[in-house]
Amino acid sequence: MKLKFLLIAFVALFSLMVLSCKEGSNKKVQQQKEKPSPKQAYDYTGKYEGTLPCKNCDGVSMSLTLKNNQKFRMVKSFIGGSRNGNIKTKTGNYSWSKTDSIITLEVASKQKFLIEQRHLMMLDDSNRKMKNGGNLLMLSKVEDY
Repeated sequence: MKLKFLLIAFVALFSLMVLSCKEGSNKKVQQQKEKPSPKQAYDYTGKYEGTLPCKNCDGVSMSLTLKNNQKFRMVKSFIGGSRNGNIKTKTGNYSWSKTDSIITLEVASKQKFLIEQRHLMMLDDSNRKMKNGGNLLMLSKVEDY
C-alpha cells in the first residue's frame, strides 16, 4: 500500500514537472515571436552619412536618405585622386529581407545594409558586415524624418 502511494505521488510530481517545462518553453517561443524586428523597433527613416574607403582616391563621402515609402536617395562625393569632386546621385527603391533586418538598394550593385539603431552597416554578398582593416563600414544617422 505504501509503495502504491509513493508510485502515485512520483507520477503526479513527474507530470507536474513535465507540464511546467512545456509551459515555460511555450512562453519562451511566444516571447521570441513578439520581439520586434529592426524595421519595427527602430525609426530607420532619415539621412545617414559616412566616409568610405576608395581604391583610387582618399575616400567617398556618402549620404543615404531612406524614406518610409521604400524610396532612397544616395549621393556619393569622391575625395582626392583623379575623381576629386565628382558627385554621383542615385535614386530608387529599396526592399526588406524576410527578417526585416536588411535592406537592399534596388540598383545594379544590389548594395545591402543591416539596420541597427542609428546606423546602417554595409554588408557583402554573403550578408557579412564589411570591414576595411579592422573598421566596420557603416553610415551613421544624422537626420530623422
